[in-house]
Amino acid sequence: MEHQNGENVETHQLVVDRPRPGFFLIRLGKNFPLVPCEIGLYSAKFSALTATICGDPASVVMVWNSACGRPIEKHHYCALIAQYEWDLQHDPDSPLANPRRPVDLNRLTVAF
Repeated sequence: MEHQNGENVETHQLVVDRPRPGFFLIRLGKNFPLVPCEIGLYSAKFSALTATICGDPASVVMVWNSACGRPIEKHHYCALIAQYEWDLQHDPDSPLANPRRPVDLNRLTVAF
C-alpha cells in the first residue's frame, strides 16, 4: 500500500479472535475516558499473553476485544502512563485518574 506522497505504508490487519502483543487505547464503558493498555508476552516459549490497563492486570480477551481497533505507539503509551501516574497524585478528579468512572463534562475544571 502506498501513502499519498508515494512512500510505502505497512498495514497490520487486526483479527478480533487473535490477540497480539502491543499498546492500545481502551474505553471501559460509555462516556469513560480513553486509557492506555498493553498486551504483552508472558512467556515466549508458550506464547502466553498478559494484559494491563493503566498498569493494573486485566483480562487479555477483554482488552483485545475492546481495544484492537485503537493501536498506539510505545512512546504514546509511556506518555499516557506517566500522565496517569501524575494525575493520581496531583489531580485525582481528572478523567484519566479515574478510568472506571464516566466523564462528567459539568464537573471538569476549565483550563483558562
